[in-house]
Amino acid sequence: MPSAFHICVATADPSASAGLLVDGARCAGFDEVRLSWQQAREPVAGVKVSGVDLPALTAQGREDFERQVDEIATRMKTASRGGIGVVSIEGGARNAAVLEFLTDGLRRLTGLADELGLVIHVRNRYGTRLEQPPDMHGVLADVGADDLMAELDVAEFHRASVNPCEPIWGLEKRIGCVRLSNVKARRLTAMAAGEIDMPTVVEALQTVNYGGPFVLFLGDDDGAVDRLIEDRRYLKKILGQ
Repeated sequence: MPSAFHICVATADPSASAGLLVDGARCAGFDEVRLSWQQAREPVAGVKVSGVDLPALTAQGREDFERQVDEIATRMKTASRGGIGVVSIEGGARNAAVLEFLTDGLRRLTGLADELGLVIHVRNRYGTRLEQPPDMHGVLADVGADDLMAELDVAEFHRASVNPCEPIWGLEKRIGCVRLSNVKARRLTAMAAGEIDMPTVVEALQTVNYGGPFVLFLGDDDGAVDRLIEDRRYLKKILGQ
């Protein structure tokens, strides 16, 4: 893994205000954030925005599909005008109709991304069409765009009873971003204190020479900023920095 890496901050709750995210990130000494699509509607100043999480592609019918793709395309254009280079998308429910529309939509949107100079990440989430590693492999292969990347959320794989190292070993050079958070009894906790073996996850990333960004998460409790500082310290330690 490269000696230089960068870490940005997102909120554990995507509906939290952008102001809360920016204030928490700056208090913890970060200068880069990742916005939810709700937060992207708000003005953000004093930090770099490294990416925006777009609404999920959940359509199960043609009319909904066209509406959702148009909405996502509009948000992509807004992100591009704002100098943002990365957007990420989730899938909808785990059924065949959603899978068909997800792949069709991504084919269309990757073409637009090329025109706008954007990179699209597809991200896993428990209970969605992109829950399991084979889901990620299948969508990346079916869309067929070399610059469509996987964004791996370690805690969401854990929630889906998946060893987070499995998608790392399988996707290797297609990993565009890694979301690192730890949980205990399904609640966000300090990275060093949860159910996920973070040193093993980082070792797997080092094995495949991952060189992309990490996203850490800001909670909404009184100790959230202190925990974020400690999470960064712990991550640097297990990275050997």
